[in-house]
Amino acid sequence: MVPISSARTSSAKGFSLVEVSVALAVISALMLVVYSIMDQTLRVTMFNESHNDLTTMTQRATNTLQTEIVQARQVFQEDADGAAYRSALQIPARYTSWTTTLLPILQADSTISPDGATRYTGNSLLIVRQLEPMSIMYDDDGDRTTPDVEFLADRYRFEYFFLSPTTDRKFSTSAYTLDLLQSTSVEYADYFQLSALTRAQVQAIGAALSTAGITTAWNPGQPLASAFYTIPSNGNWGSAINRPTISIASTSSLFPELKGGRISGRMDYSVAFGSFPLPVSIAKFAKPDNTLPDFPSGFEVKIAGPAKARKVMTRVLMMARYGSNTYEAQQGFVTTSANF
Repeated sequence: MVPISSARTSSAKGFSLVEVSVALAVISALMLVVYSIMDQTLRVTMFNESHNDLTTMTQRATNTLQTEIVQARQVFQEDADGAAYRSALQIPARYTSWTTTLLPILQADSTISPDGATRYTGNSLLIVRQLEPMSIMYDDDGDRTTPDVEFLADRYRFEYFFLSPTTDRKFSTSAYTLDLLQSTSVEYADYFQLSALTRAQVQAIGAALSTAGITTAWNPGQPLASAFYTIPSNGNWGSAINRPTISIASTSSLFPELKGGRISGRMDYSVAFGSFPLPVSIAKFAKPDNTLPDFPSGFEVKIAGPAKARKVMTRVLMMARYGSNTYEAQQGFVTTSANF
């Protein structure tokens, strides 16, 4: 009989160091493959998302610009008259203008092409938008037994589109995000139209306009110093307002996503500026100028053609950052016929 103690044997056997090393190598390789696939999928997803977001934003902005331009009564260029009107705008101080902000220069030639020796392209736009006339019923003959007469009062408002840096959010390594703002003025009546009325008519119509919040008339096509008049309550017109200002009713962003957060995902958005390595080189319409390194940035306006038959080119370039040193760009471009 074999002793019990001598019958005990060890059947347990561990993994060798080589086996453990091979297993870890295989698992690591699989993890790298899975991570690479996930990373590529994430990048493609974020690229598609940012591309779609930029397309939506740029298209919406150019549509807004097109709508306002079609209804414009007058446009201002970078000259003494345009500078005076721009200075009269009472834009709140918190909305600062971009480093170099210039209005376009009207081009006689109707060809829309990049500037040559002369700069025509600007990176801001100041127009006067013609609004729907206000219907005013008034007693034209002082006889209460006869029907009132309808008068269609022309109305205008000034609209200024300009680039503005905001520190509320930052794009990549910069200290700000560049935004495109729209400042809209209070409404003005048409002085040329009202000044042709009788004293009694001005009194009656002026009272109705005042009730609607319109107390000042603007004379289209006139320099700032002789363009604005207080609508008289007694019907007798006085002299033009000395050193007039243009009150601003509202200022808002054409890209609310820049202030209210991202549309979705982890992207940063901004109107294009600086020298970020965008994936596609997009030529500028503006004439290059070494003294204006920040001009025009991501907003360009070009106005070409004769008066009453102009073409207005507006171009917005947006950029997105959805990864380390990974940028995407998209532009909105539209040419609009304008009757000013």
